[in-house]
Amino acid sequence: MKTLLNLLGVALLIITLSFTPSKTKTVVIDVSHGGHDHGQQEHSITEKDIALQVAQKLQELSQNSSVEIILTRDSDAFVSLKDRSAFINKQKPHYMLSLHTNGHTDNSVSGYELFYGGEDYYEASKKLASNLSESLDIDLPSRGIKQAGFYLLKNTTCPSAFLEMGFLSNSQDRDYLTSESGQMAIATAIFKSLEQL
Repeated sequence: MKTLLNLLGVALLIITLSFTPSKTKTVVIDVSHGGHDHGQQEHSITEKDIALQVAQKLQELSQNSSVEIILTRDSDAFVSLKDRSAFINKQKPHYMLSLHTNGHTDNSVSGYELFYGGEDYYEASKKLASNLSESLDIDLPSRGIKQAGFYLLKNTTCPSAFLEMGFLSNSQDRDYLTSESGQMAIATAIFKSLEQL
């Protein structure tokens, strides 16, 4: 009887493993700021917290998929840009996406925007930003896709993009970015885009 139970256990394990998708794509999500670096801040709401909350939702969505999501930080810890780029490059990912929120002195400015760059991966980075922009069917306006020379875009060895998810200085954007439904909508849109790449 014990042998039969062991065989059944092994059979169940094999069946379970056969239905678990293998990870075919690795994406590093750079969770901006952290620790003493709050990033954009409006009242007690900080960029570092929103970036981490969206990144964690994105990682949860990827659990049973072919996309492996690796975070540059999974707690409220400061990681320098140099250390971030070294960590990202060590992972040898297919893509890197850095999550941010924006701010402006004019609190009517609203929406999300994407940035890409990098000489070696220029075309692939532009495609990554374009795919993300097309997938971001969220309740914020698009401010378009732009080229930029941000440190991580220049110092990562893979196609890379920055997503400014919205403006904390705008009350409607801020409400959306701090809501569970808004964060989940952003994470879901990003995940769907990454699956399609």
